[in-house]
Amino acid sequence: PEQGLVIDLPVVADLYRLADVLLLPSHREGFGMPVLEAGLLGMPVFAATTVPAAVEIGAEEIFTFAPDLPAATLAQQIYAFAVADNRLRLARQIRQHMSWPAIFREQIEPLLPDQEIA
Repeated sequence: PEQGLVIDLPVVADLYRLADVLLLPSHREGFGMPVLEAGLLGMPVFAATTVPAAVEIGAEEIFTFAPDLPAATLAQQIYAFAVADNRLRLARQIRQHMSWPAIFREQIEPLLPDQEIA
Protein backbone atom coordinates (compact mmCIF):
# COMPACT_ATOMS: atom_id res chain seq x y z
CA PRO A 1 0.00 0.00 0.00
CA GLU A 2 1.01 3.57 -0.62
CA GLN A 3 2.37 5.34 2.43
CA GLY A 4 2.58 9.09 2.83
CA LEU A 5 5.14 11.04 4.78
CA VAL A 6 5.83 9.50 8.17
CA ILE A 7 7.02 11.91 10.85
CA ASP A 8 8.68 10.81 14.10
CA LEU A 9 6.70 11.50 17.28
CA PRO A 10 9.28 13.97 18.68
CA VAL A 11 8.98 16.01 15.48
CA VAL A 12 5.18 15.94 15.74
CA ALA A 13 5.43 17.16 19.35
CA ASP A 14 7.75 19.99 18.25
CA LEU A 15 5.32 21.03 15.52
CA TYR A 16 2.44 21.19 18.01
CA ARG A 17 4.56 23.32 20.35
CA LEU A 18 5.23 25.77 17.51
CA ALA A 19 1.61 25.98 16.36
CA ASP A 20 -0.98 28.45 17.59
CA VAL A 21 -3.98 26.60 16.13
CA LEU A 22 -4.74 23.38 14.29
CA LEU A 23 -6.35 23.76 10.88
CA LEU A 24 -7.65 20.51 9.38
CA PRO A 25 -9.47 21.34 6.11
CA SER A 26 -9.76 17.74 4.97
CA HIS A 27 -12.36 16.56 2.46
CA ARG A 28 -11.76 12.92 3.44
CA GLU A 29 -10.40 12.05 6.83
CA GLY A 30 -10.22 8.78 8.71
CA PHE A 31 -10.82 9.60 12.34
CA GLY A 32 -8.98 12.87 12.84
CA MET A 33 -6.34 12.06 15.45
CA PRO A 34 -4.78 15.55 15.12
CA VAL A 35 -8.04 16.98 16.52
CA LEU A 36 -7.61 14.92 19.68
CA GLU A 37 -3.90 15.68 19.97
CA ALA A 38 -4.44 19.42 19.61
CA GLY A 39 -7.39 19.33 21.98
CA LEU A 40 -5.36 17.60 24.67
CA LEU A 41 -2.79 20.40 24.36
CA GLY A 42 -5.49 23.06 24.72
CA MET A 43 -4.91 24.28 21.18
CA PRO A 44 -7.81 25.86 19.28
CA VAL A 45 -9.01 23.54 16.51
CA PHE A 46 -10.51 24.48 13.15
CA ALA A 47 -11.70 21.37 11.32
CA ALA A 48 -13.89 20.54 8.36
CA THR A 49 -17.22 18.90 9.13
CA THR A 50 -15.91 15.86 7.24
CA VAL A 51 -13.52 15.07 10.11
CA PRO A 52 -15.27 12.47 12.32
CA ALA A 53 -13.48 13.48 15.53
CA ALA A 54 -14.54 17.11 15.06
CA VAL A 55 -18.18 16.12 14.62
CA GLU A 56 -18.06 13.73 17.60
CA ILE A 57 -16.57 16.30 19.96
CA GLY A 58 -18.96 19.03 18.87
CA ALA A 59 -19.02 22.55 17.56
CA GLU A 60 -18.93 24.20 20.98
CA GLU A 61 -15.36 23.06 21.58
CA ILE A 62 -14.18 22.97 17.97
CA PHE A 63 -14.71 25.48 15.22
CA THR A 64 -16.12 23.38 12.38
CA PHE A 65 -16.68 24.54 8.84
CA ALA A 66 -17.98 23.12 5.58
CA PRO A 67 -15.11 21.81 3.45
CA ASP A 68 -16.35 23.85 0.48
CA LEU A 69 -16.31 27.13 2.45
CA PRO A 70 -14.43 29.75 0.41
CA ALA A 71 -10.87 30.16 1.66
CA ALA A 72 -11.27 33.92 2.14
CA THR A 73 -14.31 33.39 4.37
CA LEU A 74 -12.52 30.77 6.44
CA ALA A 75 -9.47 33.03 6.75
CA GLN A 76 -11.68 35.88 8.02
CA GLN A 77 -13.28 33.60 10.61
CA ILE A 78 -9.92 32.30 11.82
CA TYR A 79 -8.58 35.85 11.98
CA ALA A 80 -11.59 37.02 14.01
CA PHE A 81 -11.05 34.14 16.42
CA ALA A 82 -7.33 34.85 16.72
CA VAL A 83 -7.91 38.52 17.47
CA ALA A 84 -10.47 37.70 20.17
CA ASP A 85 -8.67 34.73 21.77
CA ASN A 86 -6.62 35.78 24.82
CA ARG A 87 -4.23 32.82 24.51
CA LEU A 88 -3.26 33.77 20.98
CA ARG A 89 -3.02 37.45 21.87
CA LEU A 90 -0.71 36.62 24.79
CA ALA A 91 1.46 34.38 22.61
CA ARG A 92 1.74 37.12 19.99
CA GLN A 93 2.72 39.71 22.61
CA ILE A 94 5.34 37.42 24.09
CA ARG A 95 6.84 36.71 20.66
CA GLN A 96 6.99 40.45 19.88
CA HIS A 97 8.27 41.75 23.20
CA MET A 98 10.23 38.86 24.65
CA SER A 99 12.32 37.77 21.68
CA TRP A 100 16.09 37.77 22.20
CA PRO A 101 16.56 40.86 20.01
CA ALA A 102 13.83 42.73 21.93
CA ILE A 103 15.23 41.70 25.31
CA PHE A 104 18.70 42.81 24.25
CA ARG A 105 17.43 46.11 22.87
CA GLU A 106 15.27 46.92 25.91
CA GLN A 107 17.25 45.41 28.81
CA ILE A 108 20.91 44.95 27.87
CA GLU A 109 21.72 47.70 25.39
CA PRO A 110 20.84 50.54 27.82
CA LEU A 111 23.44 49.15 30.24
CA LEU A 112 26.26 49.27 27.69
CA PRO A 113 28.53 52.30 27.36
CA ASP A 114 27.67 54.64 24.53
CA GLN A 115 29.09 52.94 21.49
CA GLU A 116 27.72 51.76 18.24
CA ILE A 117 26.64 48.14 18.36
CA ALA A 118 27.03 46.19 15.15
